[in-house]
Amino acid sequence: MKGLSYLFITRIKNSLKELVRHPSKLILYIFCLAMLVFVFFTSRLEGIETSQLRDMAELRAMVLALYTFIFILTTFQGLSSGGTFYSMADVNLLFSTPISPRRILTYGIVRQMGTSLLVGFFIFFQYGWMHQQYGLDLPGILIIVLGYGATMFVSNLTAIAIYSFTSASEGRQKILRLILEGVCVAAVGYVVLPLFWDHSHILETLVARMDSPVLRLFPVSGWAASFTDYLMMGQWAFAMIGLALLLGFSVLVFLLLSQGKCEFYEDVLQATEVSAAAITAKKEGKLDGASLNPRHVKLGKTGLSKGRGASAFFYKHLLESRRGRVFLLDKMTLLFAVCTVVFAFFIRDAGLLPIFVFAAYMQVFSISFGQWARELTMPYVYLSPAPAFKKLVMICAQSIFQMLLESTLIFVVAGIMAQASIWDIVGCIIARVSMGLLFLAANILLERLVGSAVNKTITMMLYFLAVIILIIPGAVAAIVLGVMLQLPVMLPSFLVLTVCNTAIAALIGFLCRDVLNYAELNNR
Repeated sequence: MKGLSYLFITRIKNSLKELVRHPSKLILYIFCLAMLVFVFFTSRLEGIETSQLRDMAELRAMVLALYTFIFILTTFQGLSSGGTFYSMADVNLLFSTPISPRRILTYGIVRQMGTSLLVGFFIFFQYGWMHQQYGLDLPGILIIVLGYGATMFVSNLTAIAIYSFTSASEGRQKILRLILEGVCVAAVGYVVLPLFWDHSHILETLVARMDSPVLRLFPVSGWAASFTDYLMMGQWAFAMIGLALLLGFSVLVFLLLSQGKCEFYEDVLQATEVSAAAITAKKEGKLDGASLNPRHVKLGKTGLSKGRGASAFFYKHLLESRRGRVFLLDKMTLLFAVCTVVFAFFIRDAGLLPIFVFAAYMQVFSISFGQWARELTMPYVYLSPAPAFKKLVMICAQSIFQMLLESTLIFVVAGIMAQASIWDIVGCIIARVSMGLLFLAANILLERLVGSAVNKTITMMLYFLAVIILIIPGAVAAIVLGVMLQLPVMLPSFLVLTVCNTAIAALIGFLCRDVLNYAELNNR
């Protein structure tokens, strides 16, 4: 056990030394901490009226939905690729040593506890609107993050156990998949079915169902939500019941893994290799193996029936996106769209403007997943004899088309919820597309200026800095016009924002067109 303790302490020491050797990481951490302090400070400056606070049951319902989404996603992953608590360094150092598997599993669990809490760090940045809308205080947000970390940890432990006991038998996988799907369908039915009988109080019925004791029995996520909810309400006895269920389930899974006949070394090895390959690819600015060689591909139609010259890239991307999409959008884009629609449902009384801000905020992170970024790693895009600017437009065209579909889906639904005018809905759609163009231009600008060889921490900081600078002209012009005209609709302000963003994005694209003339620019 001394060897594991030494390894754990040494990893912590090396992490601290990395901050000295790579000041960019320290700067990023300080920047994130400063932004977090700014969020808390500005939220406290604005006074809140208790009479205008929304029902805390809505927040509890959102917390339960978040925990359940994490648990279901991670659990179903356990049916295919499993989960891991380890890095490749752990595999090389520990798996070949004479240390007992139970101790190595304990070491992995202790490491995962810290990682699970760090992953939930982004929740702190949601404190502003939670405090303004629901009166959530600082201990409350800490409790939500703690529950998120517990859900992540137990979900990963469950995924490892599921993969360990079902990977050798396809029949077990099918049976367990049916059980999990049955539980999910039953939970969704419990929440949704009453909405068909009562159309007059949709939000109240939905929140009442989500906040009911029945869903607190849902495995892991329901227990974690019970712990956080009752702890925020000061009902310690009920909170301890949820905590006891989480701890008991975790101990049971741990005993099954450590004392069962399955060998978890082999079960987590594949997931560790996939995770390590993805991290390495990200650091090198390349595509990960799952993107280049997906396990499941919808073949369907093959070959390009349209497109000539640079436009062939657009039709190629349409064909590739059709094979991996769910309905009209790919999985990642659909996930961001669903999150935005859920947010719009709870904030609809405030109008479309806060929904637009949230949708643009989510777009900052989703824009880099488009086909255009993958195309920069392929040699034929540089060898094509079309003009560089035209090629750049065409490899981005599919991302722009997807922005339009996603924005239309989000704001048509959100507009109906908020009972907004058709002109405000149209304005939000075109303005969000223009914001996507701006974020796309910021990515292209960084590719042109720094390539992929620069430290990714610095690249991330430069990206956010570029986004802030590029947004300022259009945002200022839209705000000034809105204050001057005082119109009942926001369409003129959105049009000004769209014109400014589109002009800036087009200028950046034209000036950075050489990014497709010289492949070396992306590999410096």
